[in-house]
Amino acid sequence: MAAVTSGSSPSGAPAWAALADLAGRAGVVSLRERFALDPSRSEHFAGGVGDLWVDWSRHPVDDEVMGLLCDLSEQRDVSGFCARMLAGDMVNPTEGRSATHTALRASDGDETLGRMADLADSIRDGSYTGATGEPVRAVVSLGIGGSYLGPTMAHEALAHLAHPDVTVRFSSSLDGADL
Repeated sequence: MAAVTSGSSPSGAPAWAALADLAGRAGVVSLRERFALDPSRSEHFAGGVGDLWVDWSRHPVDDEVMGLLCDLSEQRDVSGFCARMLAGDMVNPTEGRSATHTALRASDGDETLGRMADLADSIRDGSYTGATGEPVRAVVSLGIGGSYLGPTMAHEALAHLAHPDVTVRFSSSLDGADL
């Protein structure tokens, strides 16, 4: 199958058109009705993928929708795209570089994760100092897209574990007003 670039729209795929047509024809069916029609729905539309549990049962899907989503995945070469990303290929040409965040999940990423943990510990214990020789007490994280959203969401989710003397700010812009 030909590679699909990340910038091309999925709306040209035949499965996309079929899903749009199906959505236009489908009436509103409540979850209560869906479970009444298929009492085994929670088993039928849920399952494990590695360590991840995926549950579609409480979404407005049926076998036809799931089949079309699988077709769309094939038509868009999602598995090939994932393989190229994991291999370090450039999958987002707008950034002009490969997506390397997946490398942290590889066994040789353990060293980098260890260095990151050491840096975080030294900031928290005050041994990491800035240009003035004073402990670093403010961290600014710059990122765009997932490089902004991911760390921001992780920070918010783990806010209860934050060090009281260290402030972390996130920005997706180099605009001085944002900083």
